Amino acid sequence: MTPFWRRIGWLVMALLFASGCASPSRANSPSAGEDSTAVQKVILAQPAGEEELKLKPVDPMTLVDLPGYKPVYAGTHFDRAVSPDGGKLALVAWPTSDFEAGVLRIIDLKRWEERTADFTLRGPVKGFVFAPGGKALYWLMPDKEDSSHGLPEEFGLYRFGLHDRKPARIARLPRSFEPREMVVLAGGDLAVYGVIKEKENRGGRVYTFDPTSGNIRSQVSLKGVKDETVHPTGQEDDLPVIESHKPAIAWDLRKEMLYIVDGEPERVIQVDLGKGKVIRNQTVRYRSSLWERIFHRLFPGADAKWMSGTFRHAQLSPDGRRLFVTGRKDDVAADSGEWKQRSDYFGLGVIELETFEGRRLDLDAEMIKLSSDGGRLLLAGPWGEEGGDQRKKKRGGLVIIDAERIRVLDRLGSGANFEPVGFSSDGRHAYVMTEKTVKVLDLETRRFLSERDGVELLIIKQRRESSTEGPRFPLTRARESGEDFRIDSAQ
Repeated sequence: MTPFWRRIGWLVMALLFASGCASPSRANSPSAGEDSTAVQKVILAQPAGEEELKLKPVDPMTLVDLPGYKPVYAGTHFDRAVSPDGGKLALVAWPTSDFEAGVLRIIDLKRWEERTADFTLRGPVKGFVFAPGGKALYWLMPDKEDSSHGLPEEFGLYRFGLHDRKPARIARLPRSFEPREMVVLAGGDLAVYGVIKEKENRGGRVYTFDPTSGNIRSQVSLKGVKDETVHPTGQEDDLPVIESHKPAIAWDLRKEMLYIVDGEPERVIQVDLGKGKVIRNQTVRYRSSLWERIFHRLFPGADAKWMSGTFRHAQLSPDGRRLFVTGRKDDVAADSGEWKQRSDYFGLGVIELETFEGRRLDLDAEMIKLSSDGGRLLLAGPWGEEGGDQRKKKRGGLVIIDAERIRVLDRLGSGANFEPVGFSSDGRHAYVMTEKTVKVLDLETRRFLSERDGVELLIIKQRRESSTEGPRFPLTRARESGEDFRIDSAQ
C-alpha cells in the first residue's frame, strides 16, 4: 500500500471511530416515553453477619444510607417482586437455601413498614410477580419432590390476596413441565415459559393462565427450543462434562409477545401470547459493515470448568423493535493428551424484529443491560482471573454502547469483573458491581462517582401519587410485638 492510500485508510478508521464514540444528547436525557412524575428508590443489600443480608435505602448518587430507616433482614438470599406503582416490595427471605422454607414479607416502600406472613414457602420459587393493581401476588412453587434425587417436580401456581390474606393454589402444572419464568401481561393474564422434560416431547412450552380461576387460556409447544442441563452419567474414567443449553428469553408485555433466541445458526421464535401461537420462526440474517470488519476483538476467550453448551441473554428495546443478544459457546476437547476448555463468544447481536436482519459487534461479552429509554447499553464479561498471562489480564471490563446507532462509546476497567445492574431515572448514570462492591458510573464523563460495599442493588421506580393498601404496621412494632398478619397455609 502506498503512503497516500495508507493515510487515507487511517483517516477512514479515525472517522469511523469518532462517529462511534460521539455521545448523542438524547440518551443522556429522559426519554419522551418516561413518566416525568416517577421517582426512584435505590436499596442496597449488604451482609449482616455470616448468614444474613440487610436491606436499606441509600442515596442514588452517593450510596450513603438515608437517615431514619431501620434495616430489613433477608436471609442469605432472597426473591422479590415490586408492585406496578413501585409502592410495595414483596420479599421471600431464604435462611440458607431456597430448597428450605422461605419467609414472605410485604414492605411498604413509602413508609418503610413491613408485614410478615406466618406461613412458609417451599422453594425454589419460579416466578414471583404482582397483579397489575398490586393487590395480589402470584408464584410457582413445587408441590412434590422426586424421591430418587430430591429435586422439585409438579409445580403449582399460587395466588395470595393482600386483602383476604389467604394463599391458595389456583392451578397445577403438568408433571413433566419445569417452569423457568413467569410474567404478567398487559391484559392481566399470567404467562409461564418452561420446558418439557419427557424425552419424547422434550422442548420449550409457554402457557397463559386466567389470573382469577387459574384456567389455561393457551399453550404453545416449542419443540425446537433446546433448554436443558445434562449431568454426566458415564464411567468414572470419563471426563465429567456438564452439558447445558440456555436460550435467550425476552418478553414484550405491552404487545403480549415472547421472543426466544436459540440455535446455530441463530434464529428467533416469536410467540403471540394473546393468540396462543408461534407467528414467526426464522433464522437471523446477519450482515457485516466496514466498522465491524475493522473493529478488533476486545477480549480473548475465557476458561470455564468442564462445561459444554450454549448460553444466551437478551434485552428488548422499549419500542419492541430490536433485540440485543449476547452469548457464548463452551466446548471441551483433548489437546496433546490434556483436556482443554474453550469459550467462544457470539458477540453483540442486534436484531431488527421487523425484518429479522441483524448486525454484530465483535465483543466478547456476556452480561447485558439496556437503559429504560433505549439509548445506552452496558456489556460486561467474560469474568477474568487474577494473575496468569497477558490474555487473562485483558478479560472482563465494561463496554458502553450507543444502542440507537450501535456504536462503542467507551471501554472501562479491562481486567476487572463488572456486572451491570441498572440506570438512574434520568439515564445519566449507571449502577454496576465489581465483586462485592457497588459503583455509580457517570455515563457522560465515564468516571465512577461513588462506591459502597454491597452484594446487590434494587432500583425501583415509584409513582409520586401512588396509594398503598392494607393496615399500617411500623417496622419496629411488627417485629417486637408480634402483630404480624396471619396467613393460613395453602392446602
